[in-house]
Amino acid sequence: MSDCGAFLRELSALDQALSDAGRQYEKLAADGLCGLSLQSCAETLRNQQLLLAQIVYLEAMKRQIADGVGSRGGALVISATAAQKIHPSLGESFRAVPENTAFRRQTLETTLLPGNTVWQEWVPVRVLPAPDGWFETVWKNFREKNIYGDGK
Repeated sequence: MSDCGAFLRELSALDQALSDAGRQYEKLAADGLCGLSLQSCAETLRNQQLLLAQIVYLEAMKRQIADGVGSRGGALVISATAAQKIHPSLGESFRAVPENTAFRRQTLETTLLPGNTVWQEWVPVRVLPAPDGWFETVWKNFREKNIYGDGK
């Protein structure tokens, strides 16, 4: 996960990481929980959850690359065929796919469905509401449960 899901991302590395995570998850799920101590059972369930999260994150990264989002935020999409060289001191394989700015108006919603199927859909970004209060006043009302609370 650290090799392909951090700052530098490459499609082939994501494919390999997804394959590895899927195999790890299937092995862990097939081993079951029989005969494990309570602590071992909790650790096994925690690892299953972490592997599922890893798979969902990797699927989202892969979709962004496949759909042509390019480099954005804190991630550079690496491709030897990209035109943009990252730095003159780096080799030819360190080329970044430029950002496709059309995706700034979209967000990738990703959900884990039953059967561990990953569902994804690009949706328009919602407009941020204009603030209508001072932070101190809003925070005081929140803490006193005047808003977002039980209303009492």
